[in-house]
Amino acid sequence: MSVENKTRVPNFSKSETELLTSLVRQYSHILENKKSDMTNNQLKEQTWSKLAKEFNSLSSFVFRSDKTLRAKYDNIKKRAKTKYSTFRRSLYGTGGGPSAEINFSQEEEVVMELSGTSVMGLPSRNDCDEIVITKETKEKYAETSQDTALPAKNNQNILVCINFI
Repeated sequence: MSVENKTRVPNFSKSETELLTSLVRQYSHILENKKSDMTNNQLKEQTWSKLAKEFNSLSSFVFRSDKTLRAKYDNIKKRAKTKYSTFRRSLYGTGGGPSAEINFSQEEEVVMELSGTSVMGLPSRNDCDEIVITKETKEKYAETSQDTALPAKNNQNILVCINFI
């Protein structure tokens, strides 16, 4: 067996990670496509190669291969999924005490936005005490509910949990 001497490449800097997520955002319609047939897989490989060329032309640091960039993006996605899972588990936990405060990095928020249900999961349609209140009806339920509503960003729907007795 021959052992090749591989030199360790420096870790991704914050600017490199931001550049990677911005480039992935441009190609998210291809890279986050759930289809996995031969044609789509080839298209994804070509897109990762194209993304690597753009990344290396815009980055003044070290050369990064398409496999390295894909691995970095997958690691960011896994980390975001783990943090979101911990956050959701703490919401439904019992035993009192303060809930876990989880802070998502900017890259993780971008990945959660792009990945959608693969990170945050699907909402439950059955056996759920949650009611989604639209902008028009939030005042009606806000007056009758004693629970605290989550802050809405840009007038999105607000999720209010109603406890049935």
